[in-house]
Amino acid sequence: MYNLDFKEINELSEFLKTKFSIIHLDPPYDEKELLKFTANISLILDENLVQIFLNGLYDINSISVVSNFITKNKLIISDYYRSFNSYFFKSTDSKYLKYMKKQLKLETDLKLK
Repeated sequence: MYNLDFKEINELSEFLKTKFSIIHLDPPYDEKELLKFTANISLILDENLVQIFLNGLYDINSISVVSNFITKNKLIISDYYRSFNSYFFKSTDSKYLKYMKKQLKLETDLKLK
């Protein structure tokens, strides 16, 4: 929320009590970085964490860490590329994202946008 004065904030007190959590991962990350991140973020997660944005391509080891984290926390994978224009969406990225989603659907019970 932006540009709200105090009166408007007070009127939205119920809304402000609700926490929304989104994780946005921008590779490159190595496997050790991701393991450390997922271990630390798991300590502060609440049940309102629902979406993860995967912006870019991952190597086999790092996507394995991300996939395990997504599965464990039952996250929804969002199509970052279609939501924002800050990343040039290449056809190879599209094929990779489709392949990753297909694999995750086969291996898990994930929800995918």
